[in-house]
This record gives sequence, C-alpha cells and structure tokens, in this order.
Amino acid sequence: MQDTIRQVHLRSNDSGTLASIILSLTPDNKGSWNQNIESIVWQALGDQTIDVSEFFTRSRLLKLHILDLAGTFQISSWDSLTSGITLLTTLSLGISPTLTTSQLFQIATSNPSLRELTLSDMALPNDAEGLVFQVPLPNLELLSLSGDFCHLFGLLYQLVLPERLDNIRLVGLDPTVEDISQTLAPYMQEYFQRDPRFQGRLGISPVSGPAAARIWVDVAGGPPFVEVLVILASGLPPASKSQILSDLIALTPQRQIVSFNACLGMRPPEGVLSAMPNIERLTLSGVGLTEGFLQPNPDGPYTSTKLLPSLQSLHLMGADLADGDWGHLITYLAHQTSGGQLISLEVSNSPHMPPEVVNRINGLVERFTCCQKLKAGGRGLYLTTPGEDE
Repeated sequence: MQDTIRQVHLRSNDSGTLASIILSLTPDNKGSWNQNIESIVWQALGDQTIDVSEFFTRSRLLKLHILDLAGTFQISSWDSLTSGITLLTTLSLGISPTLTTSQLFQIATSNPSLRELTLSDMALPNDAEGLVFQVPLPNLELLSLSGDFCHLFGLLYQLVLPERLDNIRLVGLDPTVEDISQTLAPYMQEYFQRDPRFQGRLGISPVSGPAAARIWVDVAGGPPFVEVLVILASGLPPASKSQILSDLIALTPQRQIVSFNACLGMRPPEGVLSAMPNIERLTLSGVGLTEGFLQPNPDGPYTSTKLLPSLQSLHLMGADLADGDWGHLITYLAHQTSGGQLISLEVSNSPHMPPEVVNRINGLVERFTCCQKLKAGGRGLYLTTPGEDE
C-alpha cells in the first residue's frame, strides 16, 4: 500500500502460491502502482499456467531495470511491456506466448540502455525472416538466444549488434550439416572479424556428446566469450554428428587459438589440429591412448608434418588405456619432442602407471605431473617431477 517494494524475486513449483502472491501485488484502484519496483525475477516451475497480464497492465513500472520471467507464466498481451517501461538493462524471457519481432523492436527502442537480452524457447520470435526493419541494440553486452535453429537465425540477422559484445550464447535445436555450413558459419565468421578482440590469443573448448555439440571461445583474460551449442536430432547419423562438430570448430579464428580444451570422447581430427598451428596448451578428456595418438595418419595429407608445432603443455584427463599399454603415449612424446621441442605433461585421473613408464616419460618431457588411481582402493597418488631449477 505504501509502494516501497523495490525487488520481487519469486521461484516455486507451487503455482497456486505464486499466483496468490502476484495477485496480492497487483494494483487496484485503491492501492499502489508499483512505481518503485526495480527488479522482477520470477520462475514458475509447476505445471499450471499463471496469467500475469493484469499485474503488468495495472502496474506503472517506471523504475524497472531487470525483468526475468521463466516457466509457466503467461502474458496474454505484450502491450504493457512494449510501452511505459523505458529503463530496462536486463530482459530475460522464457514464457509463452511467443514474442513477435515487432514487439521486440518496440521494447528495444523504448529501452536504449538494454545490456542483457535472453530469449529462449517459447519466447523466441518466429516471424523475423523476411522483415525489412531491424532491432537496434546499441549498448548490448550479453545476448543469449535458445530455440529452433531456423527461428534463432531468422531473428539474429534482424538484430543490429554493437561492434563489441562481451558474451554471446546461441543454442540451436536440430540443425542439419547444411545449417551449420551455410547459416551458422558465415554469420559467426563475420562476427569474429567484426570484434578486434578476437584477433588476439584465443582459447577454445569443444564438447561432444550423443545428443549435443558445443564450442566455447574466449579471449585470453576475457571477455568476450562466445558459446554455440547445438542440440542434435536423435536420428542424425554418427558421421553427420562428427561433421557438425568439425564445422563448429572450423568457424572460429583457428590460427588465433593457443589453448584447446576438449571433451570429445575421441581424438581431435588431424585436420582440426593442423589448422591450429599455434596451440600452446592442449587438454583432452576421456581420449583413448591408441596407436598413432596425436600423430598424422601415415597415409594422409599431413604425414610429413608435426601436428602441434607450438605445443608447450599437454594435459590428459581420464585417459583410456584400451589395451593397458602406455607405450602409445611414450611414442607420441618421443615424436613431439624430437628436434628439441620442450613440453610439459600432466596426467590426471589415470589408470595405474608403472614406475618404469614414469621414468621413461620423465626423460622425454620438461615437467611431468601425474595423479593416478591406486591399484587397490585408496584415494589417489600424486607424482610430481620438478624441473632442474627446483
């Protein structure tokens, strides 16, 4: 009644309780107008729809900076959000019905200080393709879009983004190989070229699983950060999944990559590594140590080259010894350090490593650190071979 509330943050799977609280905050002819509310963060985790149209229609949210709605909330009309609210810095919507591009345009033009925009699933506009106007976002710092791949890029091409964007996150559903190469790749390559910060030293973290592929690209000491996640169709052939991951990696400024941190369950394709000659630190999770580990195929196009000429540090996490043999790793280290190249090796969460293997590896690398499982029980054994100056 005294109109003193500044923040309303609600999260529950009890739809009845949420609806009751919001109703009690909805202005009537005798009450307040919610003019001092600065932050609204609501998450409805239940199954029942909660219509909050009256709250926004009756409130005068003249000081609102943060609006974050997710879950089973519903707004029957967006008119209350496309007029009267002018100070938004953060807008995050994951509710129904779908926002139109025209409504998003009105929100953006009414709130020129908008710095963070998140639209996911139900709230992602699906009518952007073919529109002649664009949505200006001159002060945006974070953009996160999640939904159908075609709708996502239909909207993305309508957004006028600043030259520098600190964080962009794209989650696309069910793309084809052609979607990646013909739609995502040219857009992201232009994006990386537009921001001069991506012309320096970069790190990349690709992740591959049975249902998704993801890359994360960051500037050393960041921001900016870029995350692209694609949710793969269940019937997609394995070869297509592998091609999508390779295409995701290939759309980055590959010669700027100095750190490669991968959780792939397989070796990085030699074509990928050959395109990144400046990798200094390589981290691999769950990769099998088999014949030809990290070496070019003798019958392939890179047979006479060293795949990682700038490598300084190799970290193997949860290495898979399919045949129980550490010899493939030793063979690789001998190959990589030939010609005087100095590298450090870290092996963590690994199977038991016999002392003779430790000694051979120690003779090949500049520094060796190992965290291995004990043969019977135990919590782990840490071995560190210091450099000569320690």
